[in-house]
Amino acid sequence: MSAPGGAGSTGLDGAAPTSRQSEVGETPGKAGDTDGAGDTDGAGDTDGAGDEGDPLGGSAWDGLVELHERAEAIAHIGGWRLDLTTGHFRLTDETFRIYGRPPSAEVALEELVSWAHPADRDRLRDGLDMTSGADRYESEHRISRPDGSVRWVLATADLLRDGAGAPVALAGSLRDVTDQRRAEEQRSRLARQLLRAQEEERSQIAVELHDNALQILIAMSMQLELLAGRVEGDAGVQGVVDTLNELAASAIVALRSLLFELHPPALQVGGLLESLEEYARRLSSPRAPSLNLVTTLEEEPNQDEATVLFQIAREALANAYKHASADVVTVSLAAADGGIEVVVHDDGAGFDPRSVSELPGHLGFASIRERAESVGGRVDIASAPRHGTSVRAWIPRL
Repeated sequence: MSAPGGAGSTGLDGAAPTSRQSEVGETPGKAGDTDGAGDTDGAGDTDGAGDEGDPLGGSAWDGLVELHERAEAIAHIGGWRLDLTTGHFRLTDETFRIYGRPPSAEVALEELVSWAHPADRDRLRDGLDMTSGADRYESEHRISRPDGSVRWVLATADLLRDGAGAPVALAGSLRDVTDQRRAEEQRSRLARQLLRAQEEERSQIAVELHDNALQILIAMSMQLELLAGRVEGDAGVQGVVDTLNELAASAIVALRSLLFELHPPALQVGGLLESLEEYARRLSSPRAPSLNLVTTLEEEPNQDEATVLFQIAREALANAYKHASADVVTVSLAAADGGIEVVVHDDGAGFDPRSVSELPGHLGFASIRERAESVGGRVDIASAPRHGTSVRAWIPRL
C-alpha cells in the first residue's frame, strides 16, 4: 500500500505543502519528509532506517493510510487535488472508483474534463478556472463512465495559497449524488402530479359553482328586483326586499371572488403578474395599499410553477391587505438557486414572528408554508412591530 502522494500513488500530495494543505482533505506526511507524502519504506533517508524519533513507524503510517482509504470507501467520498501550476490532478482510489476508471499517478485537466458528460464539460472547465478570485469551488455535474452509465457527482474544493498568497492548488472532495438526484426528480414528478390533480379538482369545483350556485343567485337577484317594483307602496315589504337584494348581490360578488381564487383564468392567458394584479383589485378598498409588481425573470414560469407561486403570493397579499395597515405592498419575482423566488413585502404594522399563531390571518402563513413545502420549496417570514413584513418563498423549477 502506498502513502498518498508517493510515486505512482493516487493520493493528493506531490507538491510543496502550503499553510492550508493539512486542513483540506489531505493526510499529512511523516515528520521529516520533504514532500509531505510520507515514506513507507525509508526511501529518502540517508541511512535507510527511517527518521530517528519519528512517532509513526512504517507500519503505523501504513495503518493510517489504510484507515483513510477505508473511510473514503465507506463514506463513498473521494479526494482530489488540482495543481494549478501543472494543470494535473491527483485523485484518491475512491475518486477513481466513482469515475469508474483504473487508478493512475496523475490525470491531466483536459483528460478529467473529458470524463464529464459532453453537455457539462464547458461548465466544468470554466468552473475550475480560479482566476475570478473565488476561494471556494463547487460543481454538481454529470460524468460518463467507460461502461456507458451516467452519474451525477458533487465536487467541492478550497483554494490553497502559498506563503505569498498566490493560488497553488485546489484540494477537495468528490461525491456521487446520483441517488439523491433521482430521489429529487421522483419527488418533483410526484409534486407535479399532485399539483395537477389539485388544480383539476379546483377547476371542476369552479365550473360547478359557476354553472349552478352562481346562476341561482343571479336568477334570485333578478326576481328580487322584479318584486321590488311591485311593492313600492309598502315601505315595510320594500325594505325587506331591498335588504335581500343587497345580500344576493354581496353573495354574487363573494362567489365570483372565490371562483377567481379557485381557478384564475388570467393565469393561463395573461400570466402570473396579471393574475396577482387582478386579485389585488378584488381586495381593493378605500384604505387599500398601492401595489408594485416587479420581476427579473427572463421567461414566464410554466403553468405548474405559476400556480404554486400565485397561491403563495395570494395568501401573502390577502394578509397584507387585510391586516398590515400598509401603504405599499411590493411583489417581486426572481430566479434564485436554480428555482424561483417570490417576495411579498409590505411597509405596514409588522408583528413579532414568535407570536404568529396568535395573529389574525395566521392560518394564511401556515398555508403559504404548506404550499411551498409540498413542492420541495421553503418559506422565510421576516417581520418586526412597526417595520413591516416580508414573506420570502422559494420553489424549485417544476
